[in-house]
Amino acid sequence: MPYADKSFETVFTGGSADFDPAFCHLEKKFEADFGSATVVKSAEQYTGPYEVTPKTEETILQTQNKLMTDNLTVKEIPFYRVSNPADGETVYIGREVI
Repeated sequence: MPYADKSFETVFTGGSADFDPAFCHLEKKFEADFGSATVVKSAEQYTGPYEVTPKTEETILQTQNKLMTDNLTVKEIPFYRVSNPADGETVYIGREVI
């Protein structure tokens, strides 16, 4: 019988990740390479905004220990230039013109 590539996916749940395989075939040599393992922790999904605009005060997104399903977009900092009574310009950065 020619060599056949056989693979299988194994998912561990619960507290134990013990794996004790028993492979055998009459007088056949069996080699196994388990490569690497990926650990994925279970976590609550983030349900807050995925698009934010910087402000002059701190903004905290409650993402700690949560899984995010999309990229976070940080928009450009608001920038406004307006004329002023002294015949010059006033620049507002990070907030709207009042």
